[in-house]
Amino acid sequence: MHYGTIEYITAEGKKIELTLVHEDDEEVLLRDGVTALRRVRLVRLCHEARTQGVSLSINELAELLVTSRSTVYRDLMALKSMGIEVPLKSLRPKGEMVEEKPAL
Repeated sequence: MHYGTIEYITAEGKKIELTLVHEDDEEVLLRDGVTALRRVRLVRLCHEARTQGVSLSINELAELLVTSRSTVYRDLMALKSMGIEVPLKSLRPKGEMVEEKPAL
């Protein structure tokens, strides 16, 4: 395992490798603050998962970022307002998993 990466098992049981701590994170934290760092990590996690054929859910992101679902949702709204689309998984009312962009 490389420094800052973990092996994560998704809700579907697929193992993927994600970078929780990147060498640039400290610079982002010092320059832009904790909220910006969390958003950078959120985008990174989603894109790393996507390159491995997986889309993460809001629940999974909250777990990985050690924060609440509402914080993840607010971050997704803020990112969308900046023109940053984040690939993630959502639930349809019947419980069927689908992949879509967040409707923020």
